[in-house]
Amino acid sequence: MTFTTYMPTKRRIDPDNTVPKFILDGMIEAGFIVDDDGEHLKSLELCTGYDKENPRTEISIICKD
Repeated sequence: MTFTTYMPTKRRIDPDNTVPKFILDGMIEAGFIVDDDGEHLKSLELCTGYDKENPRTEISIICKD
């Protein structure tokens, strides 16, 4: 799972400050994922970008059996 957060400014940001805990908890609560433990979530990548006009967070999910 990759979380890319596009910030509205070019100010320095630490990717770990964008940790998506509340998003993962919501995905579990909604039944989208079983759990965010190491058995169910094998990889978590945090990225940052810049988009003054459209700040956002994009989530990419790759499912492997």
